[in-house]
Amino acid sequence: MAQSTGLTVRLHERERISLPVQFTVAEEHRTQVRFATTSNVTNRQTITGIAIDLSRGGLGIECGQFLPRLCEGKIRIFDASFSDATPEALLQIEPAIEFRVKVRRTILADHEPTYTIGLAFVNPTDDLRTKVDVLCESFIASDQEGGDE
Repeated sequence: MAQSTGLTVRLHERERISLPVQFTVAEEHRTQVRFATTSNVTNRQTITGIAIDLSRGGLGIECGQFLPRLCEGKIRIFDASFSDATPEALLQIEPAIEFRVKVRRTILADHEPTYTIGLAFVNPTDDLRTKVDVLCESFIASDQEGGDE
């Protein structure tokens, strides 16, 4: 029988993607996590970014705002066709995936500032896993079509 070493390891293979996302801070964290109106945010609780990888367990995003570890919220992942949509317009668009997530890591990736944030899905369902699989397959197919030109 294998023994646990206590290491935190990735359980799901991540697929590289580039899709627009919005993260809205959970109600219970809003008194502690608010974004300045001078930063490029949709509102005081919602930020916009780009999903850079996706798996059945979570995703990585890049954005211009810091999110503290263990902060929870709702992630909205949009189809690639909405890549040019404004943050305000995204609020009105039905996402491909909408689910509760928890921040697992935040890394300053660039001095713009740009943060790379690792998010884990909270209690993922079979329906979510199916949506993740479909979105990844759709992104791969559209990426391959674009590369053939």
